[in-house]
Amino acid sequence: MSQTKRTMEQVLKAIEGSKGIKTHIASRLDVRRETLDTYLRRWPECQAAYEVEVEVILDQAESKLYQLAIVEGAERSLHFLLERKGRSRGYGKRQELAHTAVQPTEVIVRIGKPSEEPSS
Repeated sequence: MSQTKRTMEQVLKAIEGSKGIKTHIASRLDVRRETLDTYLRRWPECQAAYEVEVEVILDQAESKLYQLAIVEGAERSLHFLLERKGRSRGYGKRQELAHTAVQPTEVIVRIGKPSEEPSS
């Protein structure tokens, strides 16, 4: 990799059309990915341009998901779309508990990898 420092304009040009894939951007600049991360932190304009690229590809993926879920009727895609985008309408994964006992019930929720043992 080259030791030549890049300008903000060079970084912006490398970001353009990259779909937000950092390894592609770094390759275009002939720098390591860590160096690209430094440039993104150094120049807010570059960080903003990178975020726009990521949003564009996410929009395209979302459009494809919509196509699969709604137009082609792919059931798993439809469920995924409703769980993520339809939360305000009551769709989504959630747990409901019904309590009918007279005594108080203690509910413990553990979040983590299934292989993790709870700490006492």
